[in-house]
Amino acid sequence: MIRKLLLVAIALGACAFVIIKSLELPAPLNHVSDDFMLPAVTVINPGEAVRKNHTLVVRDGKIVRFAAFDLEFRRDKNTTIYRNMFVLPGLIDAHSHLPPDNPLKLTSYFLLLNLAHGVTTIREAGDVDGTAVAVAKRGMASGAFPGPRLLACGPLVGGEPAVWANTQIMNSAADAMRVAKEIKAQGFDCIKSYDHLSQEEINALKNAANAVQLPVMGHVPESLRYEEAVIPDTQHLFGVPLPENLVPGDRISRSANWDEVDDARMAEIVAATKRFNIINTPTLVSTFGLLGFRNYEAMQTDHKVKLLPRVYRDVVWSPDIGLPAYRGITKQHLIKLERAFEKKKQLVKRLYDAKARLQIGTDTQLAFVVPGHSMHQEMELFHRSGIPLDEVWRIATVKNAQGIGRPELGRVYEGGPADLLIFEKDPTQDIKALETLVAVVAQGKLYPIQELEEAVERHRLHYHGWVADLVSVAAGRILVWKAVTSTN
Repeated sequence: MIRKLLLVAIALGACAFVIIKSLELPAPLNHVSDDFMLPAVTVINPGEAVRKNHTLVVRDGKIVRFAAFDLEFRRDKNTTIYRNMFVLPGLIDAHSHLPPDNPLKLTSYFLLLNLAHGVTTIREAGDVDGTAVAVAKRGMASGAFPGPRLLACGPLVGGEPAVWANTQIMNSAADAMRVAKEIKAQGFDCIKSYDHLSQEEINALKNAANAVQLPVMGHVPESLRYEEAVIPDTQHLFGVPLPENLVPGDRISRSANWDEVDDARMAEIVAATKRFNIINTPTLVSTFGLLGFRNYEAMQTDHKVKLLPRVYRDVVWSPDIGLPAYRGITKQHLIKLERAFEKKKQLVKRLYDAKARLQIGTDTQLAFVVPGHSMHQEMELFHRSGIPLDEVWRIATVKNAQGIGRPELGRVYEGGPADLLIFEKDPTQDIKALETLVAVVAQGKLYPIQELEEAVERHRLHYHGWVADLVSVAAGRILVWKAVTSTN
């Protein structure tokens, strides 16, 4: 009997060992150098002059020299391969979400995917359970894994009932200063105004945020119009459809019910935007992702979508068993979404023509919105809306930097932060040239694209391994079930 128990214990221990080892992440990515030069390159600051045949010297995370090429510059065997290429500032995602901390440990992978697509700064626009930001900051600070610069808005600020666990509840306008001071004290970079707030409460939150010197971004609550809420950095074009045309609590309604948005309503939005100097972060790609449900089976096999673990496409985003936002999407929903999507692109172009402030953000983790890749998609959608490509680049770099309160980013200049992208072809002239990315410099560290892509592939294979796959799908079903029951 004792022998049988011992054998069972050994077998269980062996199984546990295999599972633990199978859940270990691949080795972290190493950068090539943080002290290097890029000789005889063409430097493009979007919206500014193009400087040909210049050389950049990077040291200690900064561009320490930026001048016309001189043969006296020392040669660096690791970087002379970039001679005659195009150098641009790194991309900034003004609306991103990192995954919660759990046994899958997806944080480092999401950050890696951003780097591999040239995103060198992200603004975390809502850590839904309060675990994501701390893990990301701690991991990057310790050198456990690389990643982009990270700004974070802290807990969501909303009314009752809370939509997400990590929410600071405002019961009245009198709570605004307390909430703003707490978020400031926790070291966050911005405040996200969320759902179920009144106009009075939003105004109080904006005043309190101004007092503690934090910017405010967020949602227009479904009970308010865009021009009533006046969120300084409005997300997703919420508030454009009139409240009476929405279905309360229905996220798809907020994205799809644009049938009553006509030319007159768009003119009102443009006028309000100019009058109140509102920044808009439309996240067109989040609506584009929802349109993926037109052919859910095909999207499940998309090579970019398959970069993420199966739990996303088979569980979280499932129209049958997934999060409530995606359940029960009908053909009529998709027809309305298609019409809304076209109108959103029209409004983005009208805002651009009116010289209103726009930002590029992605809302990663929504259906079929993949970290990094979605930044390229959003840029292409802005371009397809009628905005010139060089202007799209200007928004994705220097304008985004200004909008998120980090004006030192988004440009290439002597003394500035070394967040750079190196291309074989000029991506400000052809959107397809995004595919010619050959290296990323993030916070002064140089990563060749081949090494980034190899690291992505190692992580992809890890998450598609049988243990990680089974664990993630099982855990995903439980988490979705909890999310569904908590909202019923």
